[in-house]
Amino acid sequence: MCFNTRGGYQCLDIPCLASYHRGHSPGTCYRPCTPRLDCATVSSPPLLQYKLLTLPRGIPAHHNVARLSAFSESGVLQGHTSFTVLEQGGDTGERPFGIKDEAGRGIIFTVMPLDLPGLVRLRVQATTLSGQGRIIYQSIFIIYISISKYPY
Repeated sequence: MCFNTRGGYQCLDIPCLASYHRGHSPGTCYRPCTPRLDCATVSSPPLLQYKLLTLPRGIPAHHNVARLSAFSESGVLQGHTSFTVLEQGGDTGERPFGIKDEAGRGIIFTVMPLDLPGLVRLRVQATTLSGQGRIIYQSIFIIYISISKYPY
């Protein structure tokens, strides 16, 4: 997958993991149900969704930069969803992003000013629970954020 960066472009090899299959939309991989993976406890197979985002250098701390929403394979918005950053790493060695839940969506925000250019990779889990506390939907977002060396 390739995405525009401020002042150029960047391409990343984003293959599906061994137990996943390529989904219908770009950057989506899903794990099919098997006898070892009981999908009856989850309304749709676990998904991996790759997202690419470019940001200018100089965005201040506590600034919202992206919104994540969880949808089932059939396209239904999963309302009561919580979001958790599982991993964060990249070129800069810093952890400049956080996530907060807001009305069933995950809001990615800066926890520090974006002063250093580079590529940051976030791994975010979205989990929707039923009224009885059972997991009814789960998805993993892999988000690549390119921070430009330019402030525009």
